[in-house]
Amino acid sequence: SFYTTYGTAAEGVRFAEKTEKLRSQKEDQTRKDTAGQEKRLTEKVALALQRAVKFYRTNVSSHGGYLWRYASDFTEREGELPASATTVWVQPPGTPSVGLAYLKVYELTGADDYLDAVRETALALVAGQLESGGWDYRIEFATPEREKYAYRVETPARNKGARNVTTLDDNTTQAALSFLMQTDRALGFGDPAIHESVEFALSSLL
Repeated sequence: SFYTTYGTAAEGVRFAEKTEKLRSQKEDQTRKDTAGQEKRLTEKVALALQRAVKFYRTNVSSHGGYLWRYASDFTEREGELPASATTVWVQPPGTPSVGLAYLKVYELTGADDYLDAVRETALALVAGQLESGGWDYRIEFATPEREKYAYRVETPARNKGARNVTTLDDNTTQAALSFLMQTDRALGFGDPAIHESVEFALSSLL
């Protein structure tokens, strides 16, 4: 009777140990499977993001800037109003908004390609900064429309009589300056054009 009882108890212990071992192995495998799935998903997301940014920079951007909406074939494009292929919008959700999205991706990944996209977008805003220190709703890159605005990067003589009104409405200048300031910091204050633009805007507006 003692042997039978002892034998049954021992078998129960061995069964419990075997069950625990199997459970542990199953959990380990589940963790490995989950880790593998997460890695594959992360790789897919990273690849999709790379493609999206490349497409935006190559096909959507104009001189590094952006509008609000585009037809799938780019036959139509607009900010708050219909726009040409050489016009970009400052008023959100235009150029600064796209730039901030690039900046967020760079901060999450640390990939230099995204920092290049940030810099490119920032330089579009630098090219559209007015002598007044701020920005209009839009930036024109092609003549004769560009000649209607007193852009700081142009010569003073060329800007005489051109539009030179800083727009604070709809977060226009504020959004541009905020993005440039964050970009300046991300670049370690090492891009002269961007840093100078930030300082000029601040000294003009404050």
